[in-house]
Amino acid sequence: MQKRQHRQPLSAARMQKRPRGRRYLFDLQAGLPDLPPFTGMLDLYERKRGQNAVMKRSELDFRDLRGWHGLFALYEFDAALDGGYCRLMGEEYRGFFGDAMKQGMRFMDVEDTVRADLLHYLRGLLRAPAAGYFTGHMSYRGREHVAVSVLDLPAADAEGRVRYLLSFVASALFA
Repeated sequence: MQKRQHRQPLSAARMQKRPRGRRYLFDLQAGLPDLPPFTGMLDLYERKRGQNAVMKRSELDFRDLRGWHGLFALYEFDAALDGGYCRLMGEEYRGFFGDAMKQGMRFMDVEDTVRADLLHYLRGLLRAPAAGYFTGHMSYRGREHVAVSVLDLPAADAEGRVRYLLSFVASALFA
């Protein structure tokens, strides 16, 4: 079994204030973040990536997501990172985004007021590569101010191009 690497504390990340919380960016070259709601997923990611900067998406098996199926989304970009879409989205995950983002939806179809910031953030994670973490409050199926954490992890295609994002949500609603 592979030895667990040192995990970065929240203070090591680059923080950005957002209207409903805070977004943190972790340089993966310095190691994975230490984020207790996602320890199991981060351990899995670490095992799957081995000595690589990021894991290959093909290494992720649907069974690996046991307990996270509804709380998971997979975003896929084209090779140039110019466009992409939401390939998979769990039902509980979708509850935080309503119609703003749905399974099968292309990024170019996302509302204009959201699209530029979303694409800038997602492309930044893929290019760095970096892990993203949001903590704050979001609406969930009509309930306002639901505490939520979101973890975004980059993944590579079979040729090693980083063009997927694995996204997970955690909330006391699902504990």
